[in-house]
Amino acid sequence: MLVEMVVIVALAVGAGLAFNAWRPDSKKRVILNKAYFDIGSARDAPQSAPSSPIAGLASRAINRPASQPAPADTSPAHKHPQHGWQVIAYDDLAALANDPNTQGGGNMIVDARKPELYEKGHIPWAIRIYPDYASEELPTYLERLMNADKIVVYCNGGDCEDSIFMCRELDHAGVAYAKIFLYEGGYHEWTEKQQPTHTGSEP
Repeated sequence: MLVEMVVIVALAVGAGLAFNAWRPDSKKRVILNKAYFDIGSARDAPQSAPSSPIAGLASRAINRPASQPAPADTSPAHKHPQHGWQVIAYDDLAALANDPNTQGGGNMIVDARKPELYEKGHIPWAIRIYPDYASEELPTYLERLMNADKIVVYCNGGDCEDSIFMCRELDHAGVAYAKIFLYEGGYHEWTEKQQPTHTGSEP
């Protein structure tokens, strides 16, 4: 029984290959060595530059950052292997928050959480831009962001992805990738470390 099944399968495969080779329309032939299902990685797909400084702000898909080369590594930050953004550790953000350059606007901290969460408490000197409202809110700060030395983006931390979306919005608005840093610990880690916070709608 098993031998008969093997013979039948072999004959069927042979007949199929013969028919495929005989087909008069070459466009319909199956190319045996072609990788029909190799569609590549979406994270490696190049992104076209936006047509305006705030083009593409409403898009929420997580893609690899635009291909702006980062400068030589002069800080402890490194790129995360999954989302591709440069990350900054808690200690480095704490130092940055106390840097006079940050207090003067030379470095910027962006809170990517919802307005009500920002008002309950946020990292000192942080401005608020929620990704869903980026097309309305980002233009207010765009010039300052473009001129900033470093930009740190955070949300709640943990599973919160709003900071990732916000990094992408900044990148699409034309902010240099090399300036953008993601604080993965988020507001949760910041308060867990008993760092000072501000309340209200102002930084």
